[in-house]
Amino acid sequence: MPDRGEPTLGPLQEGACLDCLQIEGPCLGNTVGTSLISLAALNRIFSCWRSSDGSLEWRNTRSDSFQLMPAMKPKIVNSRVFIEISRRAFTLIELLVVIAIISILASMLLPALGKAKQKAQSIMCMNNTKQLGLAWMMFPDDHEGWLPGNLGGRVPITETNRSWVVGWLDFSGSRDNTNVFMLTHAQLGTYVGGSAKVFRCPGDKSVVTIGGGVHRRTRSVSMNGYLGRENPGAKTGGYLEYRKSSSLIRPGPSRTWVFLDEREDVINDGFFYVDMRGYDPINSKAYVIGDYPASYHNGSGGIAFADGHSEIHQWRDPRTKPVLKKGRNIPWGAPSPNNPDVAWLQERSSAKIRNATRR
Repeated sequence: MPDRGEPTLGPLQEGACLDCLQIEGPCLGNTVGTSLISLAALNRIFSCWRSSDGSLEWRNTRSDSFQLMPAMKPKIVNSRVFIEISRRAFTLIELLVVIAIISILASMLLPALGKAKQKAQSIMCMNNTKQLGLAWMMFPDDHEGWLPGNLGGRVPITETNRSWVVGWLDFSGSRDNTNVFMLTHAQLGTYVGGSAKVFRCPGDKSVVTIGGGVHRRTRSVSMNGYLGRENPGAKTGGYLEYRKSSSLIRPGPSRTWVFLDEREDVINDGFFYVDMRGYDPINSKAYVIGDYPASYHNGSGGIAFADGHSEIHQWRDPRTKPVLKKGRNIPWGAPSPNNPDVAWLQERSSAKIRNATRR
C-alpha cells in the first residue's frame, strides 16, 4: 500500500456532490444522478491524500462515520467531487420472494376487505328498512289510524293509492321489474321522500333483460302479510290481521315485523306469506316455509319492526337458505319441520284469534 503522504486538496470546494448517500447537513440542490450536499458535511468525513507514488487516495477521517467501499471511490470532474455508487438489478430469486410476500399479504387482506364490504352493505340495508318502517309508522297519523294497504297478487299501476307498493316482479321482460313509479307513487312514496333506493337491499344483484338491455330490479323488500288495511293474499286462517295501528297488541309493536328482504328467486308482489301452521299449539313437525327471506349478508337479512327499530337477523337453518339459481324461481310453501327460522318468523308475525295459548 502506498505511503500515507500528506493531504493535497485541503477542504473540498463548493459544488461537491455525493450520489445516493444521506449525510448530515443541508442539501444545496440536485444534479442529474447525484445529490448535492453541503461542503461542511463532507469535510467532516473525507479528506484527499496524495500518496508517494502520486496517486490520490480518499480517507475517512472520522471513525464513527461510514467507510468508503471499493465501488464508492470519489472522482474529481471539473473541480467537482463525485462519489459513484454501483447499482445492480434484482435477481430472479429476489423478485420471486417479493412477489410471494405480496401474494401472502393479499391473501390475508382480501377476505377482510370482502367482510368489510358486506358489513357496509348490511348497514345500508338496515338503514333502508328503518326508513320504510318509519314511513309505515307515519302513514296512520294521516289516515285515521289505518295502516297502509298490502295488496297481494298482480296489482296494476292504477291501484297505487290502495297499497304500499304495486306490481309483480319476475325474470321476464315485464316493465314491473324496473318501474319505480310503482314504488314512489304508491302509499309510502311521499313518506320516503320519493326515494326508490330504500325499497332495494344493496346486496340484491338480481337483474332482468328488457329490450336487449340488462337492468336491476327495483325492489327486494316485502311486507308482513298479516298487516294492512287491505291485505288479500295467502294467510293461515284463525290468526289476527292488523288493519289499524291500535290493533297491534299481540305480539306487540316491538315483536311484530313489518318489512324484510325477500329472496330474489321468490319475490313477486309486496306481500310476504308466513305459514302459521304448527305455531299454536306448538307442533314443530307441521312447520312450512311460506315465502323465503333473503340472506344477502353472510346468511342474514334486513328486517324492520312496528316500533320503528330495524336489525340484521341471522337465519340459522340451511333450508331457509337454499342455493340461489340466478334467473329461476323456487316454489314457496315447502314443508320444513323443526326449522327454527320458521318458528322465529311465526312468533313475530301474528297471534291466534281465539283460544290462544301463545302471545
